[in-house]
Parts: sequence; structure tokens; C-alpha cells
Amino acid sequence: MCRNAPSQTTHPGPFSKVKAVPVQTQLDMVSRREMFVERPNVQIEHLRGQWTDSNGCAVNVTFSDACQAQLTATLMKPNGHITDLNLHATSNGWQCGAAHLTAASEEQLWWMFRDGRISIWERGPATHLPQSSMISKCFVDTEEASQCTLSGCQSPIEAFFNPHQVGPRNSLPIFFLEDGNSHAEACHGLFKVDAVTPMTEEQSASSEKASLIGNVWTKARHKDGCREVQDALGTGDNHVRAAIASELQGHIWDAVECPHANHVVQKCIVEMCPEALQFMIEELISWNGAAMYLAKHRYGCRIFERLLEHCRPDQIQEMVGEVLANVGALCTHSFGNYVLQHLFEYGTEDQRQQLAALLVPRISRLCADSRAAAVIAKALENAPSEERRCIARALLQDPDHFFQLASLRSGQCVVVAVLKMPGPEAAEARQLLVDRRGGLSSSSHNRAVLKCLGLVKPEVQQNSQRSAVNGGA
Repeated sequence: MCRNAPSQTTHPGPFSKVKAVPVQTQLDMVSRREMFVERPNVQIEHLRGQWTDSNGCAVNVTFSDACQAQLTATLMKPNGHITDLNLHATSNGWQCGAAHLTAASEEQLWWMFRDGRISIWERGPATHLPQSSMISKCFVDTEEASQCTLSGCQSPIEAFFNPHQVGPRNSLPIFFLEDGNSHAEACHGLFKVDAVTPMTEEQSASSEKASLIGNVWTKARHKDGCREVQDALGTGDNHVRAAIASELQGHIWDAVECPHANHVVQKCIVEMCPEALQFMIEELISWNGAAMYLAKHRYGCRIFERLLEHCRPDQIQEMVGEVLANVGALCTHSFGNYVLQHLFEYGTEDQRQQLAALLVPRISRLCADSRAAAVIAKALENAPSEERRCIARALLQDPDHFFQLASLRSGQCVVVAVLKMPGPEAAEARQLLVDRRGGLSSSSHNRAVLKCLGLVKPEVQQNSQRSAVNGGA
């Protein structure tokens, strides 16, 4: 029951007018919970046809695919503006945009959000225009209206249903019956609902995901909110993921700079199909040098790595090309080197071949840097076989320099990678190091090299020898 509403002993007619109630008179939590009744069992044919929504806009529900399995609700304002909404079946019943079908009769459909906002569709074409006073309660001026909708020309009911809405939810209209009786009683009287039941965990989770719609970008920028959005991406269906991703459009570079929102973008890349990520890629390559900046960014390098893992090669070809043109600078960069390592793991054979070929003439200079040495080690593990051998031969051209690498903490990963290679290069490296093993210290950072050469006794033997010495003493 609406707060401060006068009690009445009789119900109005079954299809009484609905009116917009100011935001201040929203239902309390108990009243909202009562409205979540058993989902009506409505067949797809019953939804099709022409309807009029609570704001007087025409709604035409038609099949959106040749298989006649998907529906689209087209909302048309009196001025001709059209908005298409996805209408589909979920485990909790029918959903249109971010609203769920709560009750239905032959002539009416009741759509509602978890917070109590409802809209009633009546069967038949629209016959009147929405009242200007109803709109004025939602949008004080044109500037506020443009902030609360996608295009700035949506009606309040369109913004209510549109899962891509931007702006505060409480700026949208709320529709209720004119009488003051409880909504649960109204549902029982109008639609013969058997019982009011508590929400199941699955229904609650679905409602929580729906509550994200319109607030994704706000939540993504905060520590707790970004986890909430990531959970919804991981557990929601494709419709939920698409709705969340759509609210990130125009904010991708802002997310790159944000310590929280960058995780949401990464989760989108992991959970969504490559085709759905194209808008992100287009934003990320919208200016010259963007890929280079992304690869060298503290958070952007992570997003670049996810793109390499999950996107088609043709989608990120331009980004990879810019990276390959700046290999020298990225090899020694604190974050860029990770992108190059990832390119060796997830790039195409042509990309790995090009990258390895670009490293060969720089080998002697790059090995002196610990970050670049990690890139070379990754090349020796993942580059095409011929390029791996070229890199190994370039390293062995200067035996003194190669032996020096084995003695350095930063170079041992390169030496170990050569020793683990098949072919004559590994045998040559092994012989060189064995001949000079007296110059290798037994410090911890040389242990990996000595172990590959078989010059380190197993840990068990060392422990047993240490115990014997201590016992003899």
C-alpha cells in the first residue's frame, strides 16, 4: 500500500486508469516485496500485437527473428520517435528491458522493477498523447532529460524500460493504481494470482542484476561496485552482459585510467563473444599512438593482454601492428614488456615470427635489461622453431657474453630457455657452461642454471648429507 494513501473499502474497475505518483511516495520494502508474486504463465502468442503503455505510447510486439523465437517490443511516441526493446523469456518469467512481467490478463500486462516501479500495458493501439504534467514530474528541464536518457528524446516510459538508461533511477516515473489498497490485493483481484510468495535466491539474483542497469558506470568506478558488476558479468546471461557492456560505451578510456573500472572491462572481454567487444576496440584505437599508450599503461597493459587472449586476430591487427613498430621501447618498459610476452603466447604464428625477427639484431643490448631478458626467454619458449634457433645462435655468437648472462640474476631465464631447447644450440650452450662451471657460483640465482646442467645434487641428498654431518659432530 502506498504510504499516506487513504484506505478504501472497494476496488476500482479492473482496468482503472493509472497515474504517476511522485518519487517521495515510493513503496516501503514490505510493500515492494508483496508485489513479487508468482510469475504468470504467458505464452509467446499472448504477448504479440499492439499495446498502449501507461504513458500513452504505442507498443508493437513482433517476432525479431526468422525462427519466431525472439520478440522485440517497439515503443513509438506520438512524435514518431521509435525505440526497440528486447523482450525475452528468462528463468523468472518474461523480461522487457530491465522490467519483469509480474501479472497478466487477456487485456493487460504488468511490468515491474524490484524497487516497486510498475507500468501497465493495455491491449490496443494508442489513442491519446501522454500528459505533459506527467513528463514534467520526471524531467525538470531539457538538460536533465538529456542526462537521464540515451538520446535525449526518450519518453519517461522508454527510459523506464530501456536497459541502457543513463542517470539516476529515481528521476523516472512510478505508476500505481489510484486506490490505496495493497498491490498484492490488487493482483489477486485482477489476475487471480494464487499466493504471494517470497523471492527465491535465483529471482533475487536476477533482480539485483536488473538493478545494475543504469548504474553500471557509477558502480564500476568504486571498489565494491566494480566487484558487483564483475559478478553480474560472470553469472548473468548474454542479455545482462550486453546491457552492462552498452553502458561502458564512451567510457573505455576512462576505465583504462581507473584502478577499479579496468577490471570491469577485463571481465567483459573474458565473458563476452569477440563480436560484442568491437566497440571497445574501436574506442581504444580512436587516436594515433593509442595502442602504444595502452601497452605502457599500468592498467591498460592488462586490458591489452585480455584482448590478445580472447579477440580474433583481425580485430586487433591494427593494435598489434603498432606494438610491433615499437618493440625496442616496449621490451625495456616496466609494463610494455608483459604485452610482448603475451604476444608470444597468444599471437598468430606470423605475429610471433615478426616479433622474434625484430629481437635478433637487438639481442646483445636487450639481454642487459631484466625486463627485456624476460621477453627473450619467452621468445625462446614460444616463437616458431626457426626463429628460436636464430635467437639462440645470436646469443652464442659471443661465448663470454653468454657465460656472463648465466652469472646474472636477470640473464638466467634466457640461459635456461636455451638449455631446454631441442637441437644443436642447446648442446653447444651446455658444453660452454660445463667447461666454465668453475666460474659459476652456487648462489640462489644460479641454482636454476646449475640444475639444468646437472651440477646441483637433489635436495634430498643435500639434506641427508647435512644431517650426517650434524650427527657426526
